[in-house]
Order: sequence, then C-alpha cells, then structure tokens
Amino acid sequence: YSAMTLGITTNPDNPNSMRIAAAYTGDEHTLRTLGTKLIAGRNFSASDIREMDGVTGQRPPIPGLLITRDLARKLAPKGQILGREVTIYPFLLRAPIIGILDRLQVPFVDGADDKIGNMVEDSMILPYRYVGDAYWYVVRVKPGVLDAAMRAAPGVLAGVSRARIIEKVRALSQARRDIYRANRTMVQMLVV
Repeated sequence: YSAMTLGITTNPDNPNSMRIAAAYTGDEHTLRTLGTKLIAGRNFSASDIREMDGVTGQRPPIPGLLITRDLARKLAPKGQILGREVTIYPFLLRAPIIGILDRLQVPFVDGADDKIGNMVEDSMILPYRYVGDAYWYVVRVKPGVLDAAMRAAPGVLAGVSRARIIEKVRALSQARRDIYRANRTMVQMLVV
C-alpha cells in the first residue's frame, strides 16, 4: 500500500469544488488489512485492480474507487455520492465511487496550513498495485503474535526474492507514536 495527496471533485468544471484528500493504493484485501469497514457499496474485486508503474508514473483508468464517509459528506453534502463519477487531480482520472468506508485516517499529521485538522478522515483508496523498485507492506496479524510476525517477516520476504533490502520493520502502533511525538511534546509544553 502507498499513499499520496490528490484532488477529487464531482464537478471538474468548477475549480472551487475540488477537495484535497489522502489517496491510498490497494487491492481487494486492503480493507481487512487496515481494519476499516465498508458501510455502503462494494469492495474491490480482484478484477478491479490495475498496475501502477512506479517508474514511469503511468496510471491506467480504474473501474471505481472507495472513499470515506467524511469525504463523501464533503463531496455531496446532500448525500447520493455512491455511483457518482469523480475526477481525480492531477491525473485527470475519472471513475465512479463504488464504496464508502466508515473511516480511514490520512497518513500525515502536519501541514503548511490549518486545513489538515479538517481533513483527518478525508481519504480514498484507488485500485492500484504499485509496480516499481520500492515497496511498503502492511501485514495484519492475530493478537499476541505481532513480535513473532515482525521477526519472521524479513526472512519470509527474502525467501521470495533475495534482491529485497528490508530497511525497517515496525508496528503501526509504534509508527503512530513516533509520528505524534512532536505534537504531544508541543501540547505538554503549552499546558505546563
């Protein structure tokens, strides 16, 4: 899975209608892996997934995308977003919204302006499998086996390809603590 920030609109003729949202790429297993729930529409099927070339940046047309409930409310305050076509910038991809997710937090916590706080759940998932020279893996494990899975992962990945270089293996809970550390420190300094 990977993520970026893209523009999305239901009205490409009106530049003021565009929303900024986190765009994840994923397949039919992404929702279960990330622990998010579909509340309307459908998930991706294996036939929906396209390959995105990480070297050339080529992104083929997609048959649909998933968005969060918060983003759906912002794109269509009166409802009726499921099935509507959206345009995704800067790639000018057009596709219908096929599913709405309960929640999926954006992968960043800081921004150049105050808009980040207003878009913490403004996310979409595009049905792409990234093909390139660097990959990020997210693995969901059963409770109680996280440490063992993290120790085993580098060996399992090396067994698939010896050309892999594993830079780091860490739990999402640790990544979240690391990302928010500066924010917690600032709050503590302001409170004291």
